[in-house]
Amino acid sequence: MRAKEKYAFGEYTFDCASGELTRDGRRLHLPDQVARLLAQLLEAKGELVTREQIRQSLWSADEHLDHDLSINKAAYQLRLILRENRQQSRFLETLPKRGYRFHGIRPIPEPNEALEAVRSDSVPGNDIRLVLREEAVLEVPPQPLPGRSKALWIGTVCTALVLLSLSAAFWGWRKRPQSVAPVQVSIVIAPIESIGENDEASLESLRMDLADAISQLPEVQVRAIHSLNATHTDASEIPVLAAKLHTDFFLFSHLILSKRDFVLQMELIRGRDASHVASLRYAGTRQELFTLRERVQRDLFARLALTQNAPQHAMGSTDNPAAYDAYLQGRALLEERADDSLRRSYAAFERAVAVDPHFSAAYAGMAHAEMLLAEHEAIPPAAGYQTTRELTLKALAEKPDLAEAHALLGFSAFRLDWNFATAENELRAAINLDPNVPIYHVFYAILLYDQSRFAESFQQIDDAHALDPLWGPIYLTESTLAAGARDSSRMMAAAHKLAEMMPNWSLAHDQLAWSYWYAGNSEQAIQEWRRMAELENDASLTTFEEQGLRILHQGGRIAYARYRLAACLHNRALAHNHDFVPAEWSAYAGDKEEALRYLRQEVDRHSVYALRIGTLPPFFEYHDDPRFRYLLSRVGLPVPPAAKTSSPT
Repeated sequence: MRAKEKYAFGEYTFDCASGELTRDGRRLHLPDQVARLLAQLLEAKGELVTREQIRQSLWSADEHLDHDLSINKAAYQLRLILRENRQQSRFLETLPKRGYRFHGIRPIPEPNEALEAVRSDSVPGNDIRLVLREEAVLEVPPQPLPGRSKALWIGTVCTALVLLSLSAAFWGWRKRPQSVAPVQVSIVIAPIESIGENDEASLESLRMDLADAISQLPEVQVRAIHSLNATHTDASEIPVLAAKLHTDFFLFSHLILSKRDFVLQMELIRGRDASHVASLRYAGTRQELFTLRERVQRDLFARLALTQNAPQHAMGSTDNPAAYDAYLQGRALLEERADDSLRRSYAAFERAVAVDPHFSAAYAGMAHAEMLLAEHEAIPPAAGYQTTRELTLKALAEKPDLAEAHALLGFSAFRLDWNFATAENELRAAINLDPNVPIYHVFYAILLYDQSRFAESFQQIDDAHALDPLWGPIYLTESTLAAGARDSSRMMAAAHKLAEMMPNWSLAHDQLAWSYWYAGNSEQAIQEWRRMAELENDASLTTFEEQGLRILHQGGRIAYARYRLAACLHNRALAHNHDFVPAEWSAYAGDKEEALRYLRQEVDRHSVYALRIGTLPPFFEYHDDPRFRYLLSRVGLPVPPAAKTSSPT
């Protein structure tokens, strides 16, 4: 490393000699180990830096520690400081099990000394990042912030929702019926900034749990819970963002958590002018974390000057610290979505209910883990959905108005029994109990869509967008629904918006690929499938799509469809089974008889896939075929509207 090398990337500059990092001219605190890691990555100038190279650079050979964990921690701290995450990273790219690359580097061989002098005179007090105070609670009258740009970190945590249908992408909040009080104020709760050994999923679990508690305040609406996961702004942009999210207040949090104690600092900011309203500080032992729900409820109730009666005890919660600790562990593991993590999540929730048998939210967590395992077919689906139902009934026995439990009960009725009426009743109940949770509207939209109730389905999608306008995965569902409704312009617009918002999410490119394919743009579709494979570092699938592109150029769309069909039938070890369904590729290859045979098999085995056949584009031309209509009737699906005026064959 050259001793005096300086680099710029984005709004940041870094001096390798001094270890000083600045953002827009303001110094940022950078731990020594993180500074050394950043210097090593910048010096590589975009080339891969392996984990072994990092180990050799940061630690001596005689240091005995868990190097992988320490490297992960240093990379995580660097991401926090740079205000980014693994799913949407401008600078730090992770190559799983290999190392890291750093992008966007601009060397600065001769720094401007005058500019550096201005930077050194920057006033630390202008930084709006939270500073922990020793006093219990400090309130200050609202004051406009100074005019200069105020660096404000609005989140580094992004919980990537990797299920294409979004059927399992929630764990929700539980709220009292909306008839208790009208909404008077709205609030956005930003992801929690952290110091200490806290993993992202655990922080997100705590944020969601606090959002649950705050949502139970009378007259308060918690909005846009996902829209700030990957958003970065400063104080000058807060009023614009507040208008876009239709919110009155932002709540920012900073957590220090050790093995024994915690300190949580919260700052309430008014959206229309980015002025400070109040600071709240909580401290205690880790075992007292469970008390934050009621304490935050109480203090925000006072700070927001609400007029209704004080909030009730947080619904679905527990007074037992051991149960609450196990519950948070379960929620953190649930967010990982991997099968092993789901099993451990279920076990954590099970420990929670063993300690507190009346902990309804923990029963709902168990139901959610079981449902995901069934979705992944890691367990027999029918048995998994049956267990999901039983657990949600236990949750509802403790808390009849637990919205999440109603949503899960509706989902299990949909998947297990193909019982559309019960599913609709339960999902409507979940929305009536808490209309401000966007995923309930997405869930309901999927149910309506499968029944070809397109106008109603799109209304639910519009409601979800209104609640969480910057949450990318809603656009994934919207694009899928628009394809089934034969609305090509809305399909493409939603798919492009998703890819724009989440450019490094592989499933965004998968959805864009399908949208291109449905629109007849085969080459662009294959390019997007290849991009998806590259993002996942899947060499086999990348090679597969490169060969597929050559086949398309030589033989056209039908030749490519036959190529995909061959991969389906020969059980090629390729990711994304939903992209390799024999019935679909038989249809695209022009073999209707084989496609109908595969569809009949799906209906015979009562599969989840059978629920979608009425709205899938490859089968549009089958809508007039009596054999296809018979399959629809066995599932309980109507003939899609576009086919009702056609003559039967």
